[in-house]
Amino acid sequence: MGRYYSGDIKGKFWFGLQASDDALYFGGCEVVPSDEIAFRFTTDDLSDIEEGIERCREELAHYRTSLDLYFTGEAGYTDAKLARYLSVSEPEVTGIVAWYARLLLGEKIHAKVKETGACNFTAEC
Repeated sequence: MGRYYSGDIKGKFWFGLQASDDALYFGGCEVVPSDEIAFRFTTDDLSDIEEGIERCREELAHYRTSLDLYFTGEAGYTDAKLARYLSVSEPEVTGIVAWYARLLLGEKIHAKVKETGACNFTAEC
């Protein structure tokens, strides 16, 4: 069972790594708290979104390409398997994957705002 987000962008939060309010990392605003969190991003938020994406890329450094390749062919992972693949310790995997999940969310938000001028979605809590 997982938590999903839907609206202008759709996806599933990474289990055990990504909070429902992770989109706040990219600016925007949280709308009316309930059992869901509603987010709205507009072109006014582009600089915050881009700054967030850049920070994610900096945190991932050279792991980004390896992660893209790994997750292209893999639907799931274990910390042990991914640690071997990335040549890092298992405790390091959690942080690396958290930044990767955040980056993917930020890139979806960015693409939608660039395409339509806004991105609205709700996230399960």
